[in-house]
Amino acid sequence: MNIHITDQDLFENLQAAALCRLEIGSKLYGLAHAESDTDYLYILPRTIDEGESFLSSHHQIQYKDTDKAIDHNFTNLYAFITNCLSGDNTINFECLHSPQLHASPLHFLGELAPYFRNYHVIRAYLGFCDRDIRHYNRHKSLKDKASAIIHIQRGYLFAQAIFEDKFELLLPELITYAKTVRQAYEMKDYQVYELMLPTIQQEVKNFRQNKVNKALESKQLAKNMLPHYQALLDEKLQVFVKSDFYRTRQAKISAINAQKLLHIYYHAYEYWVDYT
Repeated sequence: MNIHITDQDLFENLQAAALCRLEIGSKLYGLAHAESDTDYLYILPRTIDEGESFLSSHHQIQYKDTDKAIDHNFTNLYAFITNCLSGDNTINFECLHSPQLHASPLHFLGELAPYFRNYHVIRAYLGFCDRDIRHYNRHKSLKDKASAIIHIQRGYLFAQAIFEDKFELLLPELITYAKTVRQAYEMKDYQVYELMLPTIQQEVKNFRQNKVNKALESKQLAKNMLPHYQALLDEKLQVFVKSDFYRTRQAKISAINAQKLLHIYYHAYEYWVDYT
């Protein structure tokens, strides 16, 4: 989950220290439209204080620039990798396939992207599908309902593509589907999509039980990451964090702000996420 901050100094310091900045959200999938938001994910070095702490937080920091309608999200490199594997934040898995990541100093993660394909990530996408179907009627506006339908379809298609080891961020069939859905909701001719939700929900359940779970049981699908790929990831990570680039960016985070980060994570660890 994201921990919201309003501290301008901390925000600007984290921006300056980032190892890379990645555009995330609908633009990443070719699904942007006139009202789409702009969101960024910044991958940070882990501060020395974080490295020496008992606590390793999976939460991301979020700063909302309300004037520009931009959400700035921050995670450190180690949390980014952990969340890629755990499925706790599927956006991180998607970022492994981002052209911006491949063009950044973190390109080694993009090169290892196929090895992050695992059971947890697929289950996460399917879980989001099921959740979004169950919560569909909570949406009040037709725009939000259309977005929910597209999100459900994206999650299911992404889960299937990952399972088949054919994952791509840009799926022509999804882009076409999204345009058709938005047009249908604008014309208030969308009942067919709502009527399909129980069928999709059952398909998701069947896919999880009959394919994904069985592939895990037969060891045709990694639960986390195969050991020799873990070793390769560690090898490349250790080289990177010893580089001058990494250490220079790490040093950019002031001692005061490094402590601020730790205390934000301490608070979340005890009281969960505070949005005040």
